[in-house]
Amino acid sequence: MITDKEVNTIAHSIFSAQSSMEQGRVTYLRTLVEATKDELENKKGQEMQAQLAALQRVHERFYEIILAAAQPFVPKTQKDRAIELHRRANFARTALSAVRGHIKADEDIVALNTAKLTKKQLAKAPTPVRAVSPKRLKARAETQSKALVATLLGLADADKAAAVDEIQLILGQLTKQLISMGIKSTKDALESFGEHRPLRIGKTLFIPTASQVLRQEARPS
Repeated sequence: MITDKEVNTIAHSIFSAQSSMEQGRVTYLRTLVEATKDELENKKGQEMQAQLAALQRVHERFYEIILAAAQPFVPKTQKDRAIELHRRANFARTALSAVRGHIKADEDIVALNTAKLTKKQLAKAPTPVRAVSPKRLKARAETQSKALVATLLGLADADKAAAVDEIQLILGQLTKQLISMGIKSTKDALESFGEHRPLRIGKTLFIPTASQVLRQEARPS
């Protein structure tokens, strides 16, 4: 029978390993920063590219040492051994990424207090805003328009008058957008419906439906 003491011993060993592992990551981060500062001769105010280049040189030197140190812990007969070796060295790549982000945030690595440094103290480079492609925007508009129609139909079942008010409001907003985008109105109902152009009657603009177009054809002016 497994005793409480045995479980307690296992738990302590796991927690001790986790604590040592976390401290090891912090120590490596500080070592990476300190070595980079040495590479820069501890001169503050150097250009971002110079700092990044120094960091990369230090990382490459350290990473080679780390991979060599990982060799005894991964059997030579293990499948995908190279992948496992790099996985074990992931902490070094994570540290590199954190320090690189700090530099790209326009911070000076030489100004860091290495002795008390933690990952949380490092600045993060701003995330670049990626332009959304027209194709993706169109797909998003199609999805949202279908959802809107479904919502309006549901509203019509519950409250027809409210649905009519909402649809008219939306049509008015869309009509204004069409005009602001250079779509000209027309006095021809058939042309308006076929080309999705606002129909002008007097001083008022409309978006005609199919039934309105049929009535217009039946009773042409």
